[in-house]
Amino acid sequence: MTTEVGQAVSANPLMERYSASDLRVFSSEEADRYLDGVIADPQRNASLAWELLYRLEPDLYERLVAAEHLHPGIIEWLPPHVPRIIEVGAGTGRLTLELVARGDQLTAVEPAAPLRDRLRLKLSALPSPSGGG
Repeated sequence: MTTEVGQAVSANPLMERYSASDLRVFSSEEADRYLDGVIADPQRNASLAWELLYRLEPDLYERLVAAEHLHPGIIEWLPPHVPRIIEVGAGTGRLTLELVARGDQLTAVEPAAPLRDRLRLKLSALPSPSGGG
């Protein structure tokens, strides 16, 4: 049984997708944050592999999360209207776009620049609250 579990873990396609040479995508600040005190090998560190996916292949990330439906309870839990919403780890905006109409002020925080750029583009395409574009 242990062998099967080991094979399943080592067969993680995302982790096999990246190598240590891909770490160059991190700024020095990000490297300090993501690489300090961890295994700096995306083939052995799933969290690191995900961080690389966000930065190197935002299109693939968006396709992966598009297949996951948000749990209806996430939106149902919120009152119909709140003064302020803060979303941390907004990604490309899957939940953010649902939250826009629920609050007077929405702050979406996304640390990965490529995902943040996509989120910004999606939000800019929404009609403004005053009815403009």
